[in-house]
Amino acid sequence: MDTEPTIPNPLASWVPSSQSIALISAALASAQGEMENASKDRQNTHFNSRYADLASVIQAVRAPLSKHGIAFTQPTTNEGGRVIVRTVLSHKSGEWLGCELSARPQQDTPQGIGSTMTYLRRYSLMAMTGIAPDDDDGEAGMEREAKAPPPPPAKAAKKEAPPKVAAEHHESWTPNASAAFCATVDDIGFRYEQVADWCQSLGRPRPSSMDSEARKKLLDHLRTDAGKLALGRFLVPLASK
Repeated sequence: MDTEPTIPNPLASWVPSSQSIALISAALASAQGEMENASKDRQNTHFNSRYADLASVIQAVRAPLSKHGIAFTQPTTNEGGRVIVRTVLSHKSGEWLGCELSARPQQDTPQGIGSTMTYLRRYSLMAMTGIAPDDDDGEAGMEREAKAPPPPPAKAAKKEAPPKVAAEHHESWTPNASAAFCATVDDIGFRYEQVADWCQSLGRPRPSSMDSEARKKLLDHLRTDAGKLALGRFLVPLASK
């Protein structure tokens, strides 16, 4: 007697997969063989560069997944001020695979929540389907040993330096704090490495070495016209190299 396939409820008690994943694994392997990396079709207005947005990621994976009987859903919820995105790949056989990613928005506003949601959807979908991100702000989640650059001229540092911040506060740079910070920087129009290199050029610590209050002050500064102009001036010479 035929039975109906069990369809997961992504908002119920979370489980990462169905009991069996043999059929969806085979279908996903075939789909991945037809996928290409998401194209860089979003323009950064402050730096002459392009990167892949959520629409490009969806465009890259939707047709190959559908061809092999796989649908994806990304139900989203909010718990304790944290945005939670659960990405589920559901096969026509009833098998599924899933992952969960969460972050706390830097600002509790519709724009801040939406930016964090988009960031989480983009990266979790790329992770589940195995395609590579063309932008590198995800690298902010990795601690790196920074080499101190030569100190800039005192006059330039005084003119363009972001607010003074304390260094050596690595304990606050959690994966969730990293994701939230990068999502906000992305929403402003920059990328993490650009902001980090700018801070270092001014003799300041990278955001990953700041405490949460210092990173908040840095983001507040970047939201101002003066902050955007200062970072933009730093990036223009790099773009011409």
